[in-house]
Order: sequence, then C-alpha cells, then structure tokens
Amino acid sequence: MLPVSFVATLAGCCLALVACTGGRPLLLQDEGAPSPFDRTTRVATCEDLSACLALLNEQARAWNEGDLDAFVEGYAPIDELVFAGPDSVHVGYAAMVQRYRDKYGDRAAMGRLVFADTELHPQGADHVRVSGTWLLERKDDRPWGRYVLVLRRFAEGWLIVLDYTSLEGDADRI
Repeated sequence: MLPVSFVATLAGCCLALVACTGGRPLLLQDEGAPSPFDRTTRVATCEDLSACLALLNEQARAWNEGDLDAFVEGYAPIDELVFAGPDSVHVGYAAMVQRYRDKYGDRAAMGRLVFADTELHPQGADHVRVSGTWLLERKDDRPWGRYVLVLRRFAEGWLIVLDYTSLEGDADRI
C-alpha cells in the first residue's frame, strides 16, 4: 500500500498534468513556437511520475523487510552514480552499496523507513528530481533527514543516479 503522502503527491501531479495538457505530455514550450533546436522538449508524464513513486515505495518495502539487496536495486548500477550523505560522498554503484552495508549491517540498524513530504519535479523527458524527508524508526532512536534524488529513465525503468541525503537529528528530540 502506498503511503498517504505518495498518493496525495501523485494525485496532485496527475491532476496538474491533466489540467495543463488535456492528457497530452507536458511541454516546456508551446508546440507552435519556434525552437532554437527545431524540436519540442518533453518532460516526464504522469505515468513516469507514478513509476518514480513506485520505485521509492518498493525501496521502502525492501528496507522494511530487511532486504538491503533489493533496496539498492533502485539505484543505477553505473560508475557515475553519486551518493552524498552526511558523512561523505560516494561515487559509483559499488561504493554506494558498500556504504549502505557498512552503515546498516543488520536488521536493528536498518529499522523501519518512512518517506514523507515527497515532491516530484520533472527535469526533461528522462530525469525527475524527487525531494522529501525520511525517518528511521529504530528501537533506541528515530533519526530523520531530508533527501534530494535525481532519477533517470533507463531501458529497464527509472533508477536513482544522484542521492543527496542529510541527517537532521532525532525525531524524538525535536
């Protein structure tokens, strides 16, 4: 089941796209306007945004089941992948996976992941910027922070190519 914040965000994005475009893909410029590149640049559709939300929902499900291998499948397995966290920057898929294994080596460290305040911003036809907050519910603490992701469309679907995640503190101490 999708979290309420995902459903609300998706519904808002879809309504905005339908209202603005009459169900056609959203355009960055008027279809009749001349383009300096002789083409119209399209942005991600409602279906694309839904697929991006589904990716995040699948990641949360995998995390909450303690399946770190399934969680990292949401990232593009490329050398150009960037994960910037509160402790350092990791470049490349292997470095990002190792960071997760080192930091969340057991089920207790993983806790339960909740995404909230999710916003999706198309950045052309093949990229979507996603931002929001995250919370880990664990036995002894509830760390939380913010995230900004860039998802890119690949032949196999939408995958994360950039992840900036901050640590803001413990939700129990706010």
